[in-house]
Amino acid sequence: MATENITFKDIRIVICSQGYHLDCEYLFREIGFCCDGLSSSIPFNCRINKSTIDLKNQLIIKYYENEIHGIPIVSKFENSLTMSEIKPVLKTLYNLSENGKYIGINSDENLKGMLYKCGLGSVTVDLDTLQEFKKTNNKCPRDDDLQFIIKQDVNRFNICNLHNRLQSQHFPICAKVKAEFLAEYCKTYIIPE
Repeated sequence: MATENITFKDIRIVICSQGYHLDCEYLFREIGFCCDGLSSSIPFNCRINKSTIDLKNQLIIKYYENEIHGIPIVSKFENSLTMSEIKPVLKTLYNLSENGKYIGINSDENLKGMLYKCGLGSVTVDLDTLQEFKKTNNKCPRDDDLQFIIKQDVNRFNICNLHNRLQSQHFPICAKVKAEFLAEYCKTYIIPE
């Protein structure tokens, strides 16, 4: 991961993900991105037989479905991609823009690992390490902050149609919305030249 004195102006694209962190692997279900005013979500289907998963991992899946992102594990999305296509997707997203050099992520170890696997590790930066945050001792907002903002202003962000309602009073965390939110937040900290 890059360790130079990087500011948000050096960030080419912000990428976030949603999925399931199981004992044996991380299953990506959604990649969200924001760059140059463009944002969207890319759905991924996964092949998994829930009946062959142990109880602990079934509870993890249920927790993510009901309390975090609301993407059912068994849902198949029309025109979605397979897990084997994630590397070309990440490389394509990186090439959407020529402004900046780095990919900004928000403390997402699963996404960070996948970016390294597809050769983009040297241009991957955790947004918390940006100079803007080092100078203020602040950090990027977390999922709780995003859920609070969405609850306060429901029309500010549009959650994509991959997500079902959560059992709690919170809104599902959409990777696209998270990328938009992080990019918007980081722009408020841009260091003047």
